Parts: sequence; C-alpha cells; structure tokens
Amino acid sequence: MTLRPAQDDRQVQGQGSAADTANPLPDYSAPMLALFLRARIVARRNIHGEAPAEARHAVSKVIRREARITHAEFDSALAGRPVGPISRGRIWGALGHFPNLSPGEPAAPRDDRGGAQ
Repeated sequence: MTLRPAQDDRQVQGQGSAADTANPLPDYSAPMLALFLRARIVARRNIHGEAPAEARHAVSKVIRREARITHAEFDSALAGRPVGPISRGRIWGALGHFPNLSPGEPAAPRDDRGGAQ
C-alpha cells in the first residue's frame, strides 16, 4: 500500500506557490491561438456590426496578409489544429503578440499604426 502526502490547501484551492504565480509563462499553444483568433472575430462583429461569416472573412484576410500565411494555415489555426512553428509565430505577431521564435525567422515588424511593414 502506497501512502500519498496530503496536498497543500493553497494548491487544492487553485492557488499555487508564490513562485508559480510571480512570473506566469505565456501560453502560445494551438488552442490558445484559436481562442485569440475567435476573439478577434467576435470583436470585429461587435465593433463593425458585421454578420459572423463577414467578420470571419475580414479577420482572415487581415491576418493572412499580415502573417503571410495560406487559407489552409489560417483555417487550421482557427480550428485549434497545429500549424508550423514559423506560421504560428507569424499569426501571433499579426495578433500583436510576439513569441520567442527561432533566430532565423522573426515575426513581421509593425509600423506606428500597428500594421505590418
């Protein structure tokens, strides 16, 4: 019979140690990318009053142009499926978040208005 140590009350309540919460690591996973893309589409719908398909098309067009990716890569990212690391980094860059990419391929730089240069 194996005995397990009792869990700390803070961990049971969902509060990790101070070291765990002091510097949380950003989540650049495929599901998180899909969430950010869906949020961008919802924001577009709310701001411009567009229909869902119209907002999705507009966001797709902007992200694909800024990130230099294909329709298939955008659709995969929106569905939460993995895309290549370079394409994923470019999509995050087009969304305004710049993960640490491999040294050979930085995300597209942005101008003063937030657009790709």
